[in-house]
Amino acid sequence: SANAPEMGQAREELTVRTEEKGEIEIGFNSAYLLDALKNLGEGEICLELTDSVNPGLIRPSGNKDYINVVMPVRLETEEA
Repeated sequence: SANAPEMGQAREELTVRTEEKGEIEIGFNSAYLLDALKNLGEGEICLELTDSVNPGLIRPSGNKDYINVVMPVRLETEEA
């Protein structure tokens, strides 16, 4: 999810392969997330998450030597 008054708002939902069951709703600063993804190049990535308040680890799938740490941001709750 992204929200910038001058640019607009965006929200993306992804289908992922997980090792745990359950759902996580988490937000990241899009600029930091894109920087991390650009540095990884092409191919599958591994995004390791524990919950919505702890850092996420992003690395190329199958490579534990290169790690990006991305801090989550607090999401605004949607009103029904």
